[in-house]
Amino acid sequence: MKKSFLIGSLMLLCATLAQAQQKVYIQLNDTTIERYVWDVVDITFGEDNYELQSTAPDAPVDLGLKVLWAPFNLTATTTNPDYAGQTFTHFGWGDLTGINQSAELRYFPVNHPTANIVNDDTRDIAKKLWGDKWRLPTDKEIQELITKCEWTWGQDAEGNWGYTVTGPNGNEIFLPADGQRLKSEITGQSEIGSYWTGVYNTDDDTTAYSLTFNRTEQPSLEAIKRYYGLLIRPVYGEEGLEASSSVAMLNYRNDHESIYLNQANFRATYTLSGDADKADEYGLLWGSSSAQLQYGGSCNVEKGSETLQEGENVIDFSLAGLNDGSSYKVRPYVLVEGLPKYGEELTFKTASRFPEPAYVDMGLSVRWAEWDMGAQSTNDFGLYFGWGDVSGDMTSTNPYDYATGFTGTSISNTKFDVAHVKWGKKWRMPTEAEYEELFENCTWTWEERNSPTTGEKVRGYCLTSKISKNSIFLPAGGYYTGTQSDRVNSYVIYWTADMDTESSYPVYYRLAATPIRKTNPKTMRTLFRAVYAEPTDPSNYGGSGGTVTPDDPVDPIDDPIDDPVDDPVTPKITPGKAVDLGLSVKWANYNIGAASETEAGYYIAWADTVPREDFSRNSHIHYDVVNKTYDDLGKAFNANGDYTYDAARYLWGGTWRVPTEVEFSELWLECTWTWTTKNGVDGFTVKGPSGKSIFLPAAGYKSGATGSTKQDGIWGYYWSSSLNLRNTDYGLNFMFNSGLQSLEENPTANPMPGTYREWGLNIRPVCP
Repeated sequence: MKKSFLIGSLMLLCATLAQAQQKVYIQLNDTTIERYVWDVVDITFGEDNYELQSTAPDAPVDLGLKVLWAPFNLTATTTNPDYAGQTFTHFGWGDLTGINQSAELRYFPVNHPTANIVNDDTRDIAKKLWGDKWRLPTDKEIQELITKCEWTWGQDAEGNWGYTVTGPNGNEIFLPADGQRLKSEITGQSEIGSYWTGVYNTDDDTTAYSLTFNRTEQPSLEAIKRYYGLLIRPVYGEEGLEASSSVAMLNYRNDHESIYLNQANFRATYTLSGDADKADEYGLLWGSSSAQLQYGGSCNVEKGSETLQEGENVIDFSLAGLNDGSSYKVRPYVLVEGLPKYGEELTFKTASRFPEPAYVDMGLSVRWAEWDMGAQSTNDFGLYFGWGDVSGDMTSTNPYDYATGFTGTSISNTKFDVAHVKWGKKWRMPTEAEYEELFENCTWTWEERNSPTTGEKVRGYCLTSKISKNSIFLPAGGYYTGTQSDRVNSYVIYWTADMDTESSYPVYYRLAATPIRKTNPKTMRTLFRAVYAEPTDPSNYGGSGGTVTPDDPVDPIDDPIDDPVDDPVTPKITPGKAVDLGLSVKWANYNIGAASETEAGYYIAWADTVPREDFSRNSHIHYDVVNKTYDDLGKAFNANGDYTYDAARYLWGGTWRVPTEVEFSELWLECTWTWTTKNGVDGFTVKGPSGKSIFLPAAGYKSGATGSTKQDGIWGYYWSSSLNLRNTDYGLNFMFNSGLQSLEENPTANPMPGTYREWGLNIRPVCP
């Protein structure tokens, strides 16, 4: 298998070959090019220097329709010597070269178009070659030509068969029946006429609309495969519609922050001048703050349903299903004859489910949060938490579901402390002693306020510090048992972080005329007020009992109480041994998670660092469920020395890492592969130039929510760290079975086709 090849992944071998004649094979779709060469210094791919040329008519023909028509078809010649003297009359849809005769859709202009090409300088060949106001016709303009004109079959003055098309005003044009081209063969000349529009078929994007006729059937609009070469009869005229748009946010606070957690409301204004019927579609494009808001791209589209009229149109939109506390952007658009016209982008964010408050210095040993966990402002109810719940979602009545596994006497600053988990820094749950300190040093006033978020009444106690004179408001949120609320706007109840040692129940306080210390099972759900563990500076108040407090900083000092960072050098499981196969890197002797060369080891998703049970797309750590896109991790998730998402570095430490595409290609090209059965396990023995070998078991893969193993013992699937750039839903993986062929045996063989990122595959690490 050791031989030099030019492979699809462009792993170019640019070193000077031996002083002997070599033969280079270039495999095309329908043929193989063979060339004899001697010393290969470099291989360069570049654009050809040909240029299409075509002369526009002196003037268009007015048939009495909405648009003017060219008196003759588009033809072109090229300066490229390979095509000297040739005239091109048939063109693939969206082909600007004029010479593309491929039958592969991805070249016309892409595999799956999402926009029309009318008036597009990069796709409309009539616009490109004739300039001015010349362009491809739309399907509506072809339909007008069919329905409002008289069609007469016959010959023109030069003997060409086709239709004379007479407009309502008596003027006419002649459309030759010059057939269709498939690859290089033109058929149907003098019998069939086929003319492209610039509009693709949204029901079947492999096709685009064309004017089609023959001598016995009336002209009609037909959807034809985009790789066919058809004639082009350009039209002349503006789009007939000027469109502009803008968007403003509704129901927001501060810097375009929605008042809702998972929704944002907008008012868009669309201003049309001209023929409003040419507005095919309008709406809002939206996505994450890093998304490219281009029509037909990977962003989200919220289409408008009302019909736009000439003048100003004001349309309200509501975007739902957003993530709380996340940044997005939105952009209005109008499709004019299939081409998008954009307004300005607007960046916004949703309300955080756990917005971090300022802290208030009450002159005590700790500072107190301005509002409850999950509240949006001082005068809002927050979320309700069972003791030890860090999600705010639990409604269980089983105490063993809360703070499961906790055995201490206080959950403050632990993984069961919601303030510590959500806000970090020095935020934490207050202790019993800190609540008592607060009560002893404050005066209490029962108040009724209005929530700025809901507009509803919120009652509670305003506690004013006797030391600093600052105040906090504690809403009377009552409590929940399961999903049933009680004493809302009547009882002020707050958990402490402490466990009562006698009852083995956590401690809470209910504020009445005096604070009442009580205990209760963890399942009671109450409001939650955090503290910031930074003590008072007595000099702020001139000693104890001061009367004025300086303004408290909105942004507390960032002194995180985070968990220790994982040591990337210390392995978490036993790493394998490095085997020198005589390649650019050394290969491990077994898979991650295995203990021997024949064990499958862990199945891990692409760019994940640990094995999991669920390998469905929505559970993948790098998949955005809202925007339905994968995170952009670059061309390789361990590029530039960043091993954050590298399972080999995370689990084995040291200098181990997941191999790249190039390293797998080297393993394939430079080694001898022998299908072997070891200890009852099928796979490949891979022998390197050094004479040493490794064994890769065919352990299959895992996919779906249940994570069941598939094709075990038949196929081997191994992740590389490289992304499949042709389809970024895929990571590149090395895949084999007993029928693996070398490039020498099959020049089109490709052992690295790519696999969905969320699938669980084996990993064989490498090191320097």
